[in-house]
Amino acid sequence: MGAYLQRQFLFGSYPQEPAERAVADALRSIGGGSPAWEKLREGHHFRDVRYSGQRFRGVYSAASGRTRWYAFSPIRWQAAGREGNRLFLRTVPVLEAMPADDRLLYWLNSAFMRTAFQDADALLDPDGSPAVRCIPERVMIEGRMTRQFFGLSSAQTAICTPYAAAGCDIPLCLRADGVPQPDGIAGVRPVLECIVIE
Repeated sequence: MGAYLQRQFLFGSYPQEPAERAVADALRSIGGGSPAWEKLREGHHFRDVRYSGQRFRGVYSAASGRTRWYAFSPIRWQAAGREGNRLFLRTVPVLEAMPADDRLLYWLNSAFMRTAFQDADALLDPDGSPAVRCIPERVMIEGRMTRQFFGLSSAQTAICTPYAAAGCDIPLCLRADGVPQPDGIAGVRPVLECIVIE
């Protein structure tokens, strides 16, 4: 158990950083942005595409009429606990800003799982070398459900990725305990339970 605790790993990928300007310009020609894309949250739609071998997400805002493009990059996790062959990982940054309602947990275990772990089967050390094979099992919300296990305080904050921050025009530092902001949006810092294959 101790071999993994507090270590950081890379596992899966998710949109985080803005796409370079030349790439974003090229991606705009793919379709611009439209309410016909998949709904992300109220007033925001998205589309994931591959361009030059890399994944990108376009987010269309109905309020601004603009589409912003973000590059997928490896998700940084910190090992927070282990029970037998089950390892619990918590993302280091806030990855997403979503409405804090009863659909959030369903979204994490369906759309987020499919998107983040499409091609992932091993935890990587921060330098990119393989560390251990594992299978993602389920995702929990950091907050009430995980506070007792991880010893988190109710006012814990974390840094948001530019994708999470820009998606709802929220600050770069956000409460990461599932407590919504005044507009009902909560910072989502997933806790992943995975099965380690040793």
